[in-house]
Amino acid sequence: MVWIYANGRWFEEMINNRGKAPVADLKWTSDGKQICIAYEDGAIILGSVDGKRIWGIELPYHLKCTAWSPDSKILLLVSQNGEVNVHDEKSNFLKRLATPAIDDVPGTKVSCIDWYDGAEGWVDPAAPTLAVGFENGRVQLMRSESDDQPVLVDTGMELMEVKWNTSGTVLACSGRTWVAIPASGTAPESRRPNNQIQFYSPFGLHLRTLFLPTPSTTPFYI
Repeated sequence: MVWIYANGRWFEEMINNRGKAPVADLKWTSDGKQICIAYEDGAIILGSVDGKRIWGIELPYHLKCTAWSPDSKILLLVSQNGEVNVHDEKSNFLKRLATPAIDDVPGTKVSCIDWYDGAEGWVDPAAPTLAVGFENGRVQLMRSESDDQPVLVDTGMELMEVKWNTSGTVLACSGRTWVAIPASGTAPESRRPNNQIQFYSPFGLHLRTLFLPTPSTTPFYI
């Protein structure tokens, strides 16, 4: 749902009344003028800030998440089977995003994606701004959707999410590793999660790790 403020009141626009599938993700363009609403069943709606529907498409696959390029010209759509498809702002399919980070482990799924919007400028003209994370803990950092020499990182975690800070200088990667607990008495051998957030520079340099002191088996999202 998009809310519009007019004449001193808030009005509801672009209400989700499809009743077919829940929303998988929604992302505003960097200028805040357009929003992409992605439904799990493959439906995509592009709307304007004033609540108008610009276009809509039905894709033949289920969706997981989306990301806009900083110039709002490219839209990345991540399917639930782990592929990243590249579209233009008019919904036209352009290509499938290359994923050299998992060339040696085909079938590994994309788990998360984030594209720094450039709102606070660029730390370095050559610095990657697009982060693509995979379930096996690997991350590829790209300068554009066509970058054929991305920076490759292996976090060593079961990766849940990646997020740039507001200036594009630090990438946070949240996930977990597992610690084995030996059998004791009548208690069988088990394991517990080690939830953590790792921080990297745009060029893949590990900066620090934040360990989260919790016994929860639920991973943290950022």
